[in-house]
Amino acid sequence: MSSQVNGYAESFHDSLLLYVKALSATIKQGGSPLNGRAISQNMRNISFDGELKKTQSRQTTTRDISSYGYVR
Repeated sequence: MSSQVNGYAESFHDSLLLYVKALSATIKQGGSPLNGRAISQNMRNISFDGELKKTQSRQTTTRDISSYGYVR
């Protein structure tokens, strides 16, 4: 079996990890897991070691995608 992982799977993993971290923070703050605005706010300024690279979300919740294999 190949040890290479599909770039889409890596990206999905990192996105899910970001969401789970934000959801966990929202719940710890006493917020509802159904409150999308609170979860979105908690996605800002998070850093973690993702599958693609060290990831840092900024105030605008964007991140550098230049290393993604499907971006040319």
